[in-house]
Amino acid sequence: MADSEFIPTSEPVLDGNELKYLTEAIKVNNWISANGPFTQKFEKEFAKWVGKKYGVACSNGTTAIHLAVTSLGLGPGDEIIIPDFTIMCSASMPILSGVKPVLVDVDKYWCMDPTKIEEKITRKTRAIMPVHMYGNPANMEAILKIAKKHNLYVIEDACAAHGATVGGKKVGSMGDVGCFSFYASKNITSGEGGMIVTDDENVANMARILRSQGFEKPRFIHRYIGFNYRLTDIQAAVAYAQFEKIDKKIKRRQEIARHYQKLLKNVPEIEIMQSPPWGKSTFWMFGVLIKESFGRTRDEVMALLNEKGVGTDLFYLSMSLQPVFKNGKNPLYPDISRKYPVSQDVALRGFYLPSGLGITKSQQERVVKILLSLRVRGARIIRPTYKREDERGVFNEILNGSEWKNISLGSMKKGAVMGNHFHKKTKVFFFLTSGSAKVDLIDVKTKETQRIDIEKGSGVILEPKYSHAIRFAENSDFVMGKSIEYSNSESDTYPHIVPVVQ
Repeated sequence: MADSEFIPTSEPVLDGNELKYLTEAIKVNNWISANGPFTQKFEKEFAKWVGKKYGVACSNGTTAIHLAVTSLGLGPGDEIIIPDFTIMCSASMPILSGVKPVLVDVDKYWCMDPTKIEEKITRKTRAIMPVHMYGNPANMEAILKIAKKHNLYVIEDACAAHGATVGGKKVGSMGDVGCFSFYASKNITSGEGGMIVTDDENVANMARILRSQGFEKPRFIHRYIGFNYRLTDIQAAVAYAQFEKIDKKIKRRQEIARHYQKLLKNVPEIEIMQSPPWGKSTFWMFGVLIKESFGRTRDEVMALLNEKGVGTDLFYLSMSLQPVFKNGKNPLYPDISRKYPVSQDVALRGFYLPSGLGITKSQQERVVKILLSLRVRGARIIRPTYKREDERGVFNEILNGSEWKNISLGSMKKGAVMGNHFHKKTKVFFFLTSGSAKVDLIDVKTKETQRIDIEKGSGVILEPKYSHAIRFAENSDFVMGKSIEYSNSESDTYPHIVPVVQ
């Protein structure tokens, strides 16, 4: 991939025996359906690599979670504790099994916070399902201690963390069941695919029965309602070829993360992904959180990166923010009425940078260069942050927790320029209720210039010591405020012409 080309979030790297094994499956084994030679070999060797006795391959990571829940015997009347910050299948698969998910907040490493678990345990709780988020391992020592105390199962969602470790043990090996995904972006891939691993032979046998329609011998006589969650031997052939290089691929992910950490370590406007102190991350995707001081919202940054040739992807949306749970009335839906501050903060500020195995150092440097060029110096874009509705109407809160003096309204019917001055102490905000504007800024000390575009429903907070010129389009209406009361004798206003930024 040339450095000038679009840099995708992730692309699979098929650099091993994938074609050879596919050809063998078709031309030599003549076995392309489920439970063939490659499937059996992959199950056995992957389970051993993780540190478990049995592996049961299935169609994807989502079905792996479903098999884990049902093979352990969880069902109607039971509850399972999951992190609020996770992908939807952490909640949907228990719900489809008749099990109610119970949410807990996450820690600063984006994994289940063990200190929040015990307050959520009830007589109905049967299991805890930590999610090893984006390659970061959860605090398994603490979670296992709680599970043992309360006699609970532990299902590890390691779908995005193949090879992450805690105390030298791989994730997926410490709970009763571990779940893995082999989706196209994962550390190893078969396009689609998954697996559960366990030391419990009964659980493994039940998972094999349930993944294949509930079939047993004699065939077509059913004791259980099963699913069609089989992995084909075509997929297993690709997965096995990938598995042969799994340690190398994990090492490469960690190298990518280290380079991003080096490039971003002294950037105060961005929080970067770090490995937790209790374990070692594989950094499946390298995540960042955009701080308010960046001057733009997370979504604006992502959109601008895409325009400039850099692919990104959103963080998962917290379960407590999901519309289906806000609007639905199913009694199995999780209780979203409580506060999950860390989870919701991470979900709304986070995204991940291009992290595919094939990315080069120069491409990473280009990604970071473009990212940092998007910072807004001396200003901060603002948008409504909270929507409140009652019988009176709709309220959009914009400047919660701030104190502003001298609030005024303005209307530019013919368009106009305001500013060409700076303030030494005063902060100023403009919020557009109609129209649009271009805000040109110049640092009065360094002479660095930049341009911000705002439109109806957005605004900007201007910091002191940055001269500004706000160029309103025709028919633009706005609200304006100052942090210091206006005084003719001490206006804190100093002329300084701002060049038009092209």
